[in-house]
Amino acid sequence: MTFTIAELLGILAFVIALAIAWITSKKPITQNGGVDLRKVMTDLSAELVRSSEKIRDLEHSNSKLELRIASLEEKLQSAEKELIITRAKLAEALSRVDSDSANPVPIKPLLVILGTDSAINDRDRHALRRARINYQRLADANQKSIVAELRRRREEGSLYPWLHISAHGGDGGILLSDGIAGPDFWHENLTDIQIVFLASCSSSTTADELAGLADWVIYFQEGVGNQDASDFTYSFWLRVGQGTPPPRAYQAAIEAVPSVAEFVDIRRRPQVIK
Repeated sequence: MTFTIAELLGILAFVIALAIAWITSKKPITQNGGVDLRKVMTDLSAELVRSSEKIRDLEHSNSKLELRIASLEEKLQSAEKELIITRAKLAEALSRVDSDSANPVPIKPLLVILGTDSAINDRDRHALRRARINYQRLADANQKSIVAELRRRREEGSLYPWLHISAHGGDGGILLSDGIAGPDFWHENLTDIQIVFLASCSSSTTADELAGLADWVIYFQEGVGNQDASDFTYSFWLRVGQGTPPPRAYQAAIEAVPSVAEFVDIRRRPQVIK
């Protein structure tokens, strides 16, 4: 059996009270200036009682403090768990950043697909050189060469974000060196391309098909003069190469070459409404 300090003091006070009672009954109290032993012991007993009460109050406060400490320890444990979760999320985010850094935008971000019309090809290549865009070209492009080039880049993790098609177009698709490449061909190969520029006349139907694949599709609805088309191409790619978002680059190119405004358009990937 164990006792608290307050309980021990209480017991001691009780013992002293018993002692006072016993002394009082057995021995007369000293008079005439002598020490009143009974009074001393009574005062001591009262002091012990007061001390016992103070200690009891302190123990009560200590109990409250212990409960507070326990609550704080519980909150600290919860905070430590949250910190562990936060660190895990941060590590995951850093891992994604490292992964993105491992697959940077390629030195040549633009793939130029050249069809069978050398005049259109030369016009667009000249405009791209003026815009100082680094590009890779596929001369006399056919479906096989396009598939091979895009597959190779995907395997390397350096897929071209931008695509420029210099070829005649129509309702059936884009004319390549091996014939018309219809919507099905582009559906299979243009996934994850950000910008497609259709530098061909009457390509609105093909643009409709590509709009769901690329983020942005720029195309001509009718025939445009070579110089106007070249200037528009230059103005658009110049700004994209400088980091301007496609819609703003498109708007700036129209302002720079207003004569093509009625013949050129831009399509955005349809947005899913949640």
